[in-house]
Amino acid sequence: MVCKQRALSVEEVQLLAERLEEPARTVFILAVTTGLRIGELLGLEFDDVDLLHCIVKVQRPVSRGEFDATEGSIRQVPIAPTLMAVLTAHVNDARCRQEGRGNG
Repeated sequence: MVCKQRALSVEEVQLLAERLEEPARTVFILAVTTGLRIGELLGLEFDDVDLLHCIVKVQRPVSRGEFDATEGSIRQVPIAPTLMAVLTAHVNDARCRQEGRGNG
């Protein structure tokens, strides 16, 4: 039996995003709104997200558990306004958690 693949509807994407917990929620929204592949998402670091210029820098894609950057895989991906709000909140939350650990 062959299963046919289908894309999620907008409503299904919204419902799934609402039900996911962090950090999975942010990763899911980042994937859906940018089209980044799983290996590209796994290679991202906080410094790759440029909120000032509204871009994500894909610099270290992961393939088979190792960084596998080729000339064609390194690029900048624009961040949509809806994603900007999600990423800004995620970065701010991460900074607050990190500062909290430093003071305790």
